[in-house]
Amino acid sequence: MNPFLKKRLFILKKRTETLYADVLHRLRKPYLLTPSSALLSEKKLSWKNDFRKYDYEAVAIDFGCGNGNFSIAYAKENPNSLVIGCDIATEYLLKGVRKAERIGLSNCKFVQADGIWLLKTCIAKKSLKHIFINFPDPWHKKRHSKRRLFTPAFFSLSLKLLEKDGILHFISDNEGIYQFALKNALQTINQTHWHLTETTPPDWYPRSKYWEKWRSQERIINYFCIS
Repeated sequence: MNPFLKKRLFILKKRTETLYADVLHRLRKPYLLTPSSALLSEKKLSWKNDFRKYDYEAVAIDFGCGNGNFSIAYAKENPNSLVIGCDIATEYLLKGVRKAERIGLSNCKFVQADGIWLLKTCIAKKSLKHIFINFPDPWHKKRHSKRRLFTPAFFSLSLKLLEKDGILHFISDNEGIYQFALKNALQTINQTHWHLTETTPPDWYPRSKYWEKWRSQERIINYFCIS
């Protein structure tokens, strides 16, 4: 095949995949991205059928996973754990799906979904070992403040899904969103058995290329965990 035509067909295929996924998202129907085709499957998510917790020793969810680098790195280091990467940005998610397929990573799944919807309808209670929230969009403009996910309601729902010894991790280089989340997390765990600790990320915590870039720029990176 003519190289130019082959390249054009590849670009058209990628644009079609992205358009199809965006249409589904606008219909507010979260779907599991299938590594075999890098297209969205035409079925709603099921905890038992899609995530199959019984095949794994632990389950972790990575909110706002973007292109999936953190999800993939954690899944590679923890082959007995299932890692679920969640985001609403189709273009980035498809990159993660293709990379996981390319390296033969079967314990990392990607979902295009609203985070609250996923927690409410697809995740079983007391089933998660880790909830990762890494460098979320700060939505610092006043008109975008309602888009901030990390409210007391979010933390309350998340903690119901953690195992007894589960951990919720929150990390950010933006002081505004960090303090917003910290305040709401502390409010949520008040008079509960959960404890919040401000510290540095554990040694096993995967470092993304952006993390290393920001560290080289001497940005302050804040981290807390609830356990």
